[in-house]
Amino acid sequence: MQEDKLIHRLVLQKSQELKKKINTQEFCKLHGISESKFSRFPSKKLIKELELFDYLVQFAEFSN
Repeated sequence: MQEDKLIHRLVLQKSQELKKKINTQEFCKLHGISESKFSRFPSKKLIKELELFDYLVQFAEFSN
């Protein structure tokens, strides 16, 4: 399950790529969120949760 490892890095990379491709003002208006909140996506809390998920995947593979 090598592809499951380091998911938080993939999420960061992909979110940055997607943010470059969209009109931020239009997206935020359509979804009713502020641009400042959108600029903080993904949040540090999400990144910490994804890091924990990475460790969980690695531990599960190590345990089996």
